[in-house]
Amino acid sequence: MSSRKGYEVGFRVKVNNKNEIKVNLDVLNNKRLSGSAKLVYIAISSFKPNEKITQEKIKERTDLHLATIMTAINTLKHEDLLTLERIKGTREYVYILKPIQEISIDK
Repeated sequence: MSSRKGYEVGFRVKVNNKNEIKVNLDVLNNKRLSGSAKLVYIAISSFKPNEKITQEKIKERTDLHLATIMTAINTLKHEDLLTLERIKGTREYVYILKPIQEISIDK
């Protein structure tokens, strides 16, 4: 895992407060990303690691149209911030955010 000035790069789910996530500022400051793409990135990062993520669930969290979500996902993939890996034998995908997702405990 790369780091910058002692801070881990990537989002972290705080165990002591389950309603809080941290997102890398490089993602939020990326001028090539639309506000919708940033919102979709944040929404995906807010799901629990083993939780099934669908475009419908992203729509529920963001209130964006499905076409906007698909465009945002394609933009995130193009910017190398998101990859999708198909689960063998299914039509489902695993969403992998970059910088690499990591779960950690903040004390």
